[in-house]
Amino acid sequence: MLRKLGKTTWGRSHRSYGRIWKLTLFAIGVLGLLLVSGCNDGARNSSLVAPDFRLASLDGNTLSLSELRGRPVLVNFWATWCGPCRAEMPILEKVHRDKASEGLVILGVDVGEDERTVRAFVRDFQLSFPVLLDRAQKVTEQYRILGIPTSFLIDRNGIIRFVKVGPFYGEWELLSALERIQVGATQQRLYPEGLAQGPPRLQSGW
Repeated sequence: MLRKLGKTTWGRSHRSYGRIWKLTLFAIGVLGLLLVSGCNDGARNSSLVAPDFRLASLDGNTLSLSELRGRPVLVNFWATWCGPCRAEMPILEKVHRDKASEGLVILGVDVGEDERTVRAFVRDFQLSFPVLLDRAQKVTEQYRILGIPTSFLIDRNGIIRFVKVGPFYGEWELLSALERIQVGATQQRLYPEGLAQGPPRLQSGW
């Protein structure tokens, strides 16, 4: 009986260690990509080309990222049930309306939800930027999303220049981040009072 229990316990522990080791290797790989791509925003060879994708939008059309080459793009992964995503949406919508004239395109990629749910959310929040449906979550996996909201700022050449994991907490923070893809120019007016030293350190990844 003790021998059998010992073998069973060892087998379970062995499998557990195996799973932990696989997760550790995956985390190391993701961290390596983040570090390599975030070292130097100004150098093309130290950043990643944004993976292309094609998804259906709520208006019945399909949109691919490559079609937007030549324009700065913000790709935001989100879901209706995500509290921080909901809090961030009015900020994205405001910046979309203000910066569309400068060529900025904001794409909201909903993760795994049905069209009816997403359409109701878009109506309630009066969103006017394109919302795409990643029902099968293939693009979510392609971009290695570990949590939402996550936003990718992609320059006119299709290069990822900045990644924000978590929500933008204010319009000034988003506008400051957008300068990395050459949207907007005057930083001083973006900071609220009390931040004379500039904004807090932005969370970057890739």
